[in-house]
Amino acid sequence: MPNRSVEDILDSIIDATKDGKLSWDIEPPGRYVASLPRHRIRVWEWTNENDDTAGATVQLLEKSGDLLDYVSADEYKPIFADLHRLYLDARRSAHNVAGAIAEIEEELAALKPSR
Repeated sequence: MPNRSVEDILDSIIDATKDGKLSWDIEPPGRYVASLPRHRIRVWEWTNENDDTAGATVQLLEKSGDLLDYVSADEYKPIFADLHRLYLDARRSAHNVAGAIAEIEEELAALKPSR
């Protein structure tokens, strides 16, 4: 089997998240984690304190929490766009943004004119 990394399955993780097959939970501080039967995936955003450069990291972990692999990139590396997209999708999943939007739409529809 060739040497593979988290980068090889990043698109699959993003697709599974977008399709609702992979759900994410909040893992303080500001991290999100998805649990699979034998593994976990963790993602977070960060800022370099020296120059305010944004970045993101994705880790693959054993169920026990042992680190298997990771990819980390700042905003100037091409893979950052994928890492950032996964972070945003994971955050939306963990906070059930789709459900909140549906509730807000109902609340807006029920508003009465203020005059």
